[in-house]
Formats: sequence, C-alpha cells, structure tokens
Amino acid sequence: MAQILVPGVAQIVIRGTVGGNPWNVILHYVGNPAGQAYTQAQLNAMISAINTPLTGLQGNWPLTTTVTEYTAVDLGSAQPAQAQVAASIAGTTAGEQDAAACIMFNYPVSQRYRGGKPRTYLPGPQGADQASPTNWTLATFDAMLTVWQNVISSIASAGSSAGVVGCTHCVVLYTYSITDDPVRHKYIRTRVAVKNVVTLGTAFGSTQIRTQRRRLGAR
Repeated sequence: MAQILVPGVAQIVIRGTVGGNPWNVILHYVGNPAGQAYTQAQLNAMISAINTPLTGLQGNWPLTTTVTEYTAVDLGSAQPAQAQVAASIAGTTAGEQDAAACIMFNYPVSQRYRGGKPRTYLPGPQGADQASPTNWTLATFDAMLTVWQNVISSIASAGSSAGVVGCTHCVVLYTYSITDDPVRHKYIRTRVAVKNVVTLGTAFGSTQIRTQRRRLGAR
C-alpha cells in the first residue's frame, strides 16, 4: 500500500506493559508551516517532555504497570525524522488490577468524527481506586485526568519551544475505500487519502471503568 503522508503532523507513541502485557497510546500533533518537515531535535524535545508529568500516575498504578519508551515520527515526510527516548516509570501501589481495565479520556472535536469522539485509553489504577465494579472513584479519576491533561499540554509546549509553529494536539481523519472480500465474507476498509486534520480540545471523561479487551498472554 502506498504511503499516505500527512504534512505538518507528528505521531507520538507511549509504550509500556501491564503485568507483562504490552500497552500503547498514540497521539498526533500538528504544527510547522506547510511543507516544512519536523526535525529530529523537535521530535526529541516533544517526547522528552512526557516523562516528568506522566510520573504523576505512579501513585495510582500497581507495581506491574510500567512505561518503557516514547517514540515520535514525522508523518509528512517520505524519509521522516524520528526520535526515541527510553522511560522507566513503574507504579508504586501494592494493590492489583485487571490488566484489561482502563481509564478513558475523550477529546472535544469541532466536526463529526466517525466512531465517536477521539479517545485515549490508559491502564487502570489499583483495585482500591474502584468505587464499584463499574466505576473508579471520582478523586482518582480527577487526579489521573489532571496528569494526562498536563502530559498533552507539555508536549505541545515543548514543541513550540523547539520551533514547531502552532504545535497542537490533533486527530487525523482519512478517506477509505471499501472492498468486498467474498472469500472471507467481509468488507475490507483501506485508507486512501487524508481527509482532514482537526485540532482537539482539552481531555475530559467519566469515572466509568473501560476495557481494551487485551488478549492477555495470547500469542
């Protein structure tokens, strides 16, 4: 499949483990004048700004929840700049938690977004932070939301300081082709072009416990 470039957009990935099972979060930021690529120094500055605010989640996460690395790549270049920074965050609470349990944050978007609002799933806090089988405590949710809002804004601030003009958290919207696959009795959805890049508002959410339905231990 041909590479689909997204000028002015950088992709950032946060990776870690939950009880030995991998998790990751993918973020996108838009900035720089049209046609100007990100430099490795800019990408490095953006992901280097994550670790300090993200350590604020240690007190909610169990010991087996970790963050291991941050990576970034320029989506607007065929031969893009890339950056990678190691992380060594680990939870500090003794309580355990289901490795599939998550806390979810939404982002306001100014136009219709297929599938619901853009969202982020983070590993859930320890079991003692549950108010019920279906909800986190409000205090825990508010504390984790504040940390995550700081992560999002810290990346943008670091990008701006490194020369990324108008560095802003965003979502990339694509157009797709739909192909009938009679052998597998399904329709195949394939990205064909960039539809739009939309900036996002401040993260929000609810205390409801979410799940990523991880295939725990599966290979």
